Amino acid sequence: QALKDLRVAAKVSPKDVELRKKLAECEKTVKRQKFEEALAVPDEEVIPVSSTIVLESMTVEDGYKGPRMKGDNKEGYKIDLEFVKAMLQEFKDQ
Repeated sequence: QALKDLRVAAKVSPKDVELRKKLAECEKTVKRQKFEEALAVPDEEVIPVSSTIVLESMTVEDGYKGPRMKGDNKEGYKIDLEFVKAMLQEFKDQ
C-alpha cells in the first residue's frame, strides 16, 4: 500500500527529491521482501543434510592410518570427543 501511495505522490510532485528517495527505498524493500519470500521454504520441508548422510554406506580404505569412529555397521558409528581430538591432531600433522 505504501508503495502505491508513494508512486501516486511521485506523479503529483515529480520534482520532490525527498519523495523520490523514499520511493526508491520503498521499491528496494519490496523487491527484497519478494526475493526472500521466493527463497523461503516451509519448515516442514527443510531436511537437514546431516539426516541424509548414511555412514554405513561409506567405505574407508584399508590403507587409511588415521582415527576411526567407534562402532560398526550393525550398531552404528559414534563421534565422540576422543575421535574429534584425534581428527584435529591428524589435520594438524598433515
